[in-house]
Amino acid sequence: PDHTRATSWRASVLPNGSAGTSDASTFDRWADSFGGGLVPGGNEDLDDYANILEYALGRSPLEKDDPASILVWSPDFSTVKFQKMKAADDVILIAQFSQDLDSWDAAEILSVRDNGDGSETLTVRPPATIPLSARMFVRLRAVLVE
Repeated sequence: PDHTRATSWRASVLPNGSAGTSDASTFDRWADSFGGGLVPGGNEDLDDYANILEYALGRSPLEKDDPASILVWSPDFSTVKFQKMKAADDVILIAQFSQDLDSWDAAEILSVRDNGDGSETLTVRPPATIPLSARMFVRLRAVLVE
C-alpha cells in the first residue's frame, strides 16, 4: 500500500497498537485456525453464510448463525447495525439495500464504533434513493481482495 495516503491506514486491533508490525489477518490464516480446507464460497455449517462473510464478521464457519444476530434493524427500521472484524483487511464488506432484490444500492454509513475487542460496529441506512416508507431488503456483500 501507499503509506502516504490516509486510506492505507486504520486503527490497530490491539489496545496499544502494533508499532513496526501488522496486525492484519488473512482469510487463509483464519481458515487454518479452523483446520484448513475452507474456501471463500463454502458454507460448512449450512447457515447460508459463505465462509468469506463469516470471516469478515468474525464468526465461526463451523457454527450456525442466527440471521437476526448478523444484521440488526433499529426499532423503526430506519438503520441497520452489524459487527465486523477490523483485522480482516483482505475483505471489502459492503452493506446494500434493495426494493426489488434485483438492483442493489450501497448503504450510507452513519457511524463506526470500536468495540475494543478487535471488532467494530457499523450503523448504516438506506441511500436517499430508497424512501424509508418503501419495502426494503438488506444484504452484506463480502469481496476478497487478492
